[in-house]
Amino acid sequence: MRPTYETEADRRMEITAGYRIAKWTGCDVDSLPKFYPVDLVFKRNGRVVGFCEVKTRKYAMDAFDTYMLSAHKVAQCRSLTTATGVPCFLAAQWSCGRV
Repeated sequence: MRPTYETEADRRMEITAGYRIAKWTGCDVDSLPKFYPVDLVFKRNGRVVGFCEVKTRKYAMDAFDTYMLSAHKVAQCRSLTTATGVPCFLAAQWSCGRV
């Protein structure tokens, strides 16, 4: 089993980012269980319209030229989209406040 480093503070930051995205998209957002492949599910009129993996970062968005994400996480998101037909998105919340 892969180690887990997620804390309750991380979960709170993820759902806070989720609320910001939900407001922007006009969706409702729910947090998913800890070991689910992604962090959030977005719904519109009770229908699931998207899954989201949220990464919170301790540096500003423009601190680096690139963003790294594990191939394992990409494979999990692709698998989830293939199985459900629902798109999966990546959101990053940066220390500068951008999502």
